[in-house]
Amino acid sequence: MRLSFQGNPCRAGIYGRLARRGLLLFLILIPPFCINAAEIVISADSIFYSDTEKYAVAQGSVTITWKDNVLTARQVHYQVEKELIDATGDVTVTGANGLLRGEHVVYDMKAEHGELTEAGGFAEPWHFQAREISGSREKQVIKDARFTNCPLPNPHYIIRTNKAFIQPNKRIVIYNPVFYVGAIPVLYMPIFAQGLGPHRDDFEVKPGYNNEDGLILKSIYTHPFSDYSRIRLLLDFFSLRGWGKGIEYDYYDPSRIKGTVYGYNILEKTTGRERWTINSAYWQRWSPLWTSQAEINFLSDTNFNNIYFADNWQRSQQQLRSNLSFTRQTALDTLRIVAERTDVYNSLADAFEASSITLPRIDYSIYPVRNVLGTPFYANMALSLQNQFIGSAGTNFISGSLDGSINKDFRLARNITVVPRLGISESWQDKASVLIPRSILVTRYYSNVNLRLRPSMWMDWDVYYNYRLRSIPNSLFVEEAAADFGVENNDASIQNSITTARVIVRNSTSYSFRALRNETVADWRQHLGPLVNEVIWTPSFFVSAYIREESNLFTGDLNSVQSILNWGEPERRYINLGVFYQSARPGQLDYNAGIGFWPAKKLRIDYNARLASSSGLNEFRFSDHELKLYRDLHCWEFKMIYRKRLASEEVYLQIGLKTAAKIVRDNLYRKQENEFYPWR
Repeated sequence: MRLSFQGNPCRAGIYGRLARRGLLLFLILIPPFCINAAEIVISADSIFYSDTEKYAVAQGSVTITWKDNVLTARQVHYQVEKELIDATGDVTVTGANGLLRGEHVVYDMKAEHGELTEAGGFAEPWHFQAREISGSREKQVIKDARFTNCPLPNPHYIIRTNKAFIQPNKRIVIYNPVFYVGAIPVLYMPIFAQGLGPHRDDFEVKPGYNNEDGLILKSIYTHPFSDYSRIRLLLDFFSLRGWGKGIEYDYYDPSRIKGTVYGYNILEKTTGRERWTINSAYWQRWSPLWTSQAEINFLSDTNFNNIYFADNWQRSQQQLRSNLSFTRQTALDTLRIVAERTDVYNSLADAFEASSITLPRIDYSIYPVRNVLGTPFYANMALSLQNQFIGSAGTNFISGSLDGSINKDFRLARNITVVPRLGISESWQDKASVLIPRSILVTRYYSNVNLRLRPSMWMDWDVYYNYRLRSIPNSLFVEEAAADFGVENNDASIQNSITTARVIVRNSTSYSFRALRNETVADWRQHLGPLVNEVIWTPSFFVSAYIREESNLFTGDLNSVQSILNWGEPERRYINLGVFYQSARPGQLDYNAGIGFWPAKKLRIDYNARLASSSGLNEFRFSDHELKLYRDLHCWEFKMIYRKRLASEEVYLQIGLKTAAKIVRDNLYRKQENEFYPWR
């Protein structure tokens, strides 16, 4: 027998009420669902309803289908007046987010409370069995239970407990858990908590040691508020330095708003000094035209990141920038309003001090306008005004600039293009200096031309010429009496580009025609710029190489060399090698090296090092190196990090519980790994 109900289930009659209430019971451990379903279907071998006793019975292969949920049982009894459901016999309910099964269910719809005996189920990432589960959809009590997140028929480990609480899509709390590996008890804890669902809480503990901080215990609590936002609370213990506290809040809605706020503070016992950082980044779209963004950076000292915020790639900072801007952008122009602050580290005061504060700066630019004034040229314009406080001078400067130019592309032949540009720029400041209140206006005239020749489809030659003149302040005449004759730029450059399927080659150099008064040029080659050669080689998807060499054409000396070789894939196995040379450090080579691989199916090793050699290759010294070990424990994972930077050494350990999604991903990865490297 099969019954189907359309529309609002609350008005679907007695059988609709039976299906609706029954499903509510079995979903107490499943995330909440919409009760306005389009269709409810009940099927069973037989369905009986007594109108006089207000009693309904569905027997034999009972199946209730509601949206993406399916409930099955051998028998369901429903007392209408008491609003009581009694279901028995292999009761199961499956949905998009989990599974629950049991032998006997009693559910009081008025009190919205139910009991399930001889129960079991799955709520990501936990499999569990229990003597009894009772409660509502908001919270359930589980008695005499076993938990595991190992999906194997014979789990590697289980957690036994006499009592636990589950809040669907929030967390599970287990009291007095005993961890068993196989049949052997290995660990007891007074309480164990774990987040559940897509917005689950997470708690990490990372023990470690280094020779400056002593024993370390880093703890991170993460609470997601939604799909778009989360907060992280940081509490770190350093046996030598003391307690560090931090907070981080992230929010991310790619279509509307995104940002992060991070703060950290510690009062060091070793120095008696308070050290801290605050940094934030923010972007928001207010309308199709208006957006805003901000960046905040404050540090107690220049070396804070090197000790407490190693995730920041800038280990030592001498300058900090903070800003807030509003931008209006159309297809024709862009308007930007900015407030900005720059802090510079003062070594004598051992603190950052405000170097300049800009409030406001207004930038306005017009995109290239075609056929300006009826001519075949394109026109560009940019305007900027700002009020700036200079900390070192202790005064305000109001300044502005205006830049306009015209240009045109001329195609001389199929493979030859010339783009000339003429422009004029004005820069104004309300005073020449702190002691000279006279305002100054400087005009600059400039021109440039780009000649592009394409001898073939895989080769381009670009020749550039730039010329710029500076006027006398508050005059339109060129400042010919200056040491540079008023010529700020007078140079030409050339670049050759070769692009094939596997290789990219670029060569470039320049020559300066600019002359200074009383300058003696013994050889014209003194004005040659460096010759730069770059090669990018990608012989396959797994191999890439980059080489950049810069040399002085006048002296023939080598200025610098960079070479990087990458092989493999980061998630599988890789080798990275880099060699760097700079003429400022003659006789010294700097190296970067990294390797990562799986020596066994469940063991991962990553090693990265930076070192330098001097006196040729006779002496080597490490600036820092890092070793990471990862051990896949199937349902758990173990990580160890050893890091040494100059005289500082540290070790971190971490063992954590995998999610079911990560277990599936790792199993799939290992399958792909075996297919990709069949010789393993």
